[in-house]
Amino acid sequence: MKLITGATGMLGAHLAYKLLQTENKIKAIKRKNSKIENTLKTFQFYTSKIKAQKLFAKIEWINADILDYQPVYDALENVSEVYHAAAIISFNPADRKKIIENNTEGTANIVNAAIKKNITKFCHISSIAALGQETNNQITEKSVRSSDINYTGYQQSKYMSELEVWRAAEEGLNVVILNPPIILGISPNKTLGSTSIFYNVEKGLNFYTNGITGYTDVQDIVNIAIILMGKNISKERFIVNSENISYRKILNLIADEFETKHPKYQANKFMLDLAWRFEKIKTFFTRKPPVITKDVVKSAVSIEKYSSQKLLDAIDYKFMPIEESIKKNVTIYKKMITL
Repeated sequence: MKLITGATGMLGAHLAYKLLQTENKIKAIKRKNSKIENTLKTFQFYTSKIKAQKLFAKIEWINADILDYQPVYDALENVSEVYHAAAIISFNPADRKKIIENNTEGTANIVNAAIKKNITKFCHISSIAALGQETNNQITEKSVRSSDINYTGYQQSKYMSELEVWRAAEEGLNVVILNPPIILGISPNKTLGSTSIFYNVEKGLNFYTNGITGYTDVQDIVNIAIILMGKNISKERFIVNSENISYRKILNLIADEFETKHPKYQANKFMLDLAWRFEKIKTFFTRKPPVITKDVVKSAVSIEKYSSQKLLDAIDYKFMPIEESIKKNVTIYKKMITL
């Protein structure tokens, strides 16, 4: 049997839907307060409510906080393959300690349990945040992390999580690691992840930045994870990047699909630096999470290009073009509003 962590998240829900096209049953770890209805709603993006409910009923939900080893160990009973997609994502510096502890210790617990349970294969869905940096050339799996860079809490947590997976690999666990960039997909929670990009553009976004990063459709990430789990490939990591595109172009493409105006004002670094400082002051008085942080600004103005050549050399795969991904996801977004 296959098990997923993070199945209530956008990526995990899509992965569950794909696996259930061929699997009679899967397991999914969740926290007690997780909203499993978000997974059901995600299924409804692609099929009827009746068929979605039938697929959803094939999930054995297990209450287990990944920070608690024993329930995680128990959850792996009769499991042969694990897809680890659970992680806290935040670019709020105030969450730094919590993110690093949760993502690193949670991953350590899961791989330790997987070793004890003799799991056949383990897929760790990491992030480009764990990779090193390059000044001019494209970033690859071999790019070295610099000790001079002040990495964000999220970046550090993904790097440290991967160290736990590599340690487990040396202890005998059959692992493969995926490093996706920004994953384009829709989740019932409109204000989280890449869904928030579609949400904000639909509402009307006035500002853009000229930063560049990688993008991949969620279905590509899911397909590639499953393909790699079926291959005789072990102790390898793969960047899973479809295209490197500027934030401005992404926002314009989404705006075109919503038939709304393009963002027309460039937010330069000086403006953004003022914005995150203002948000920090405002947060002190309101006690609400900041909308813009120093980490968000750093990402928004960075020019980072990623290469998936290693992946394409390993498997025969054609990525969905990003323009096609945006068309698909805007259609799903509009459907979601009616559900």
